[in-house]
This record gives sequence, structure tokens and C-alpha cells, in this order.
Amino acid sequence: MKKRRGQCTYYFSVLEGREEPNFFHAKRVEVEFSGRETLEELLELHNEGLDRLRENDFTEKPEKNPLGLKAEIAKRTLEACELCEFKCRVNRFESPGYCRVRESLVTSNFLHLGEEPELVLSYTTFFRLQLQVRLLPELGHKPVPGWSSAQPEGNGRGDKLGVPSRR
Repeated sequence: MKKRRGQCTYYFSVLEGREEPNFFHAKRVEVEFSGRETLEELLELHNEGLDRLRENDFTEKPEKNPLGLKAEIAKRTLEACELCEFKCRVNRFESPGYCRVRESLVTSNFLHLGEEPELVLSYTTFFRLQLQVRLLPELGHKPVPGWSSAQPEGNGRGDKLGVPSRR
């Protein structure tokens, strides 16, 4: 742990309350967007906001900040979805698309103390996108015994993929 402390002094100072996390600083960066911009324009504004954050160009109480901009970018991304291999560009607010994903769920989140020094003390969140099993052959995967695409709403154990549990 001593080696990690030396490699990640900022992260430990945040954990110990001596420094503020970056998102506290991001909330004090002014970005201007109306919501009518294209996704590309929003991404450019995001980059400009990150530059202001790096330069400590803060405003006491900005009307809009990079965190709200990130939420708008995420919304736009879901309006023309390309999250799975099929990149069907469906509006996920209206229908699930080719992959049939209806919602993503947070399956776990934790402070990651991994092996790689660059990633040590990262906050990790895993999402389950609930891709339907019917995608596997189309992605070049061979069927897995026990998997069933005939169970799209679950297999009675809370698993919406229809994958047998590991008991």
C-alpha cells in the first residue's frame, strides 16, 4: 500500500479529505450550451470546458457546467445509439433497437485497487446492458450450452439474459 500511496498521492489526499475531487472543481467551470447544438458541437464545448478546468478557470456559481454538458452528451448518444456492435442508431428513448436492450443497470461499483499502477484507486462502475442472446451467432460466437434466447424476460432467477446461474 505504501508503494501505491507514493504513486497516487492525489487520490489518497482526496480519500483523506485533504483535497477536493475533480468533479467539485468541474462544477465551478462555466460552459455555455443551449441544448440545440449538434453532438459534435457539444463534444467541442466539452473539450473547451476541460481546458478551462485544467487552467483552473473557475466561476463561483456558473449557470451551466461540464457535468450538465456530459448529461446532455449522454442523452444525445442514446438518441442515436451505437453502444453495441450493431450500431443501429435507434433512439433508445423510444425503442430498444436491434440488440433489444431496454435499460442498463449498475451491477456493481467500488473503489478499484487493481494491479496496474495507472488504474489504482479508480472508482469503477460496471453496467449490465442485458444484450439478448440472439446476438451471439451474429457476432461470430458459438452458442453456449444452457443459454436460451427463448427466455427474453428472464429465467426465474432474475437473470434477463436467460443464462443459467453459477451455483
